[in-house]
Amino acid sequence: MFGISRLNKPQPTNIKKRVIELQVAGWLGKTMSNKNWAAFTCPLPFIVFIFYWIGPSILSVAEEVRVHENVHCLQDQGNLCFLVSWVKYYAEMIRQRWTHGSWMQAYQNNKYEIAAYAVEDKVLNGTEPYPDWAK
Repeated sequence: MFGISRLNKPQPTNIKKRVIELQVAGWLGKTMSNKNWAAFTCPLPFIVFIFYWIGPSILSVAEEVRVHENVHCLQDQGNLCFLVSWVKYYAEMIRQRWTHGSWMQAYQNNKYEIAAYAVEDKVLNGTEPYPDWAK
């Protein structure tokens, strides 16, 4: 069984689509968090879902993870259609998989992830403050 609960936190004002953040626990949260996956962003036509995996290795949603996932929301916003976001992201994953030989290396070298981690790192190392909405 798995449990889903809504994360009721403020949303960034620069994201045009409605963002719904969900915490997923139970077997699915445990499975994903044990793989060290913190979250997954799923853009759709008028809404974006962010799923945060909650399990033994991830007990709550970290502020920096919210910052990271909202970068993906902004990346989607730059495309005319949500399907373009999916195609671009997964084409980049396949290209990086071909170049680097593993899915983990593909993820680490994916330009969309590099951009999101760059923003997350600035917040973590204190060169940029946490946005008020992320707290």
